[in-house]
Amino acid sequence: MCNYDADCLDCKQVLSDVNLTLPQLTERDGCFPSAPNQEICLMRITAGLLEFEIYLKHLQNKFKSDEENNNMDIVLQNSQTLVKNLRPKVNTTEEAPTLEPATLTSLKENMQLKEQWRRTQTIHYILCGLKDFLEFTLRAVRLM
Repeated sequence: MCNYDADCLDCKQVLSDVNLTLPQLTERDGCFPSAPNQEICLMRITAGLLEFEIYLKHLQNKFKSDEENNNMDIVLQNSQTLVKNLRPKVNTTEEAPTLEPATLTSLKENMQLKEQWRRTQTIHYILCGLKDFLEFTLRAVRLM
């Protein structure tokens, strides 16, 4: 439908069909200047990155070419490295997050569809969500 047109793919209306709830940083996470809380913020960033790892592993299984799979490996490794670096700064014994069953089912359904358009939409939605999450993370870390 969009033929990989960036303006089309970035359209919120196009991506609204993807029924996934991605991690986001909110004001109650303590990452914003209005209510800073370093401990809570770092815990939320770490949990969000761990949740994105689940999505990234699903995406990694869908890439066919060596170059695409290599790029996905790099994104996943960088995410894991960031979590590894943040973990010592967080005093928590929380377990790694898991996706809610409904979210996991929706993700699997979207990735197994025969429609290339829907799979492309889902991949783009997840990667855009990760980009947004990392942008907020960078801003929050700079404030600390």
